[in-house]
Amino acid sequence: MDDDVTKPPMEDASAIEYLCRHATEIRAQLAEAGNEGSVDEALRAVRDSRSATAALRKLHEAIQIGGDAVGLYGHLRGERHPGSQPFGLGEPRQAEAVFVCPGNRCSRQWWTDGTSAMTPPECMIFGGKLRWGGI
Repeated sequence: MDDDVTKPPMEDASAIEYLCRHATEIRAQLAEAGNEGSVDEALRAVRDSRSATAALRKLHEAIQIGGDAVGLYGHLRGERHPGSQPFGLGEPRQAEAVFVCPGNRCSRQWWTDGTSAMTPPECMIFGGKLRWGGI
């Protein structure tokens, strides 16, 4: 993927991450209401490296109409991502590698724990494994 792609606003990046992790469940929920097309529209906007804000907002509304009162954005509130603690605080531990979105479009991160196999999860949006982002 092109590293020159403009990163979306943080709220959109978090929404894209949530969509990547939960697309299957969201699609199933919206299929019951006959509105799974908004998932595809949001995925296309992200894959095409264009602003996904309008498509994500439409998806948010579709999720709410489908019965999830908090929609897409409500699931983002208060989430704590691994590694969000400032460096150097806490107990020393073995180095961890972080893997990130292969499309450089969302805030998804997957951290190794230094003991497990370093096989990152699949990216639902771009396909393939998350890419190495550093230590």
